[in-house]
Amino acid sequence: MSIDYKIIPITADNYDPLRFTALLKQSQAEGYNLVLRFCENWEAGDNRFDLPGEVFFGVENDGRLIGMGGRSVDPYMNDKATLRVRHVYIMPEWREMGIGAALMKRIMEIPPGQFRRMTLRTLHIGARKFYEKIGFQYVGEGEVTHEFDL
Repeated sequence: MSIDYKIIPITADNYDPLRFTALLKQSQAEGYNLVLRFCENWEAGDNRFDLPGEVFFGVENDGRLIGMGGRSVDPYMNDKATLRVRHVYIMPEWREMGIGAALMKRIMEIPPGQFRRMTLRTLHIGARKFYEKIGFQYVGEGEVTHEFDL
């Protein structure tokens, strides 16, 4: 069975907060605030994922967003060569279909030379197992729970 979706960059030219409504409602119903934080930070201009090496993606099916995620310079590290995985979320009915892995593959396509490490933080056991399966190493609890050497 073929799953119809596409991964598109979210930029200042195509960002529309209304497109994130379903993701926002579902993520909050699951007890997650990552979609809310993404939208608030974008709207405030705090993070538009537009610095060198940064990117944010939406995952679309029939024109509607079913997932999202990106990377930015890690705001918690004092190291411009470290990127951080940010706000990765896939709608529950689209999980376990390889979409998250495809999204992470795009997120991990790093321009050569400038960056040496990628970090993330997750407290969810399922997400932890997912990230470890794709190569991230668990480093403990705190602002960074997982690292990947580029």
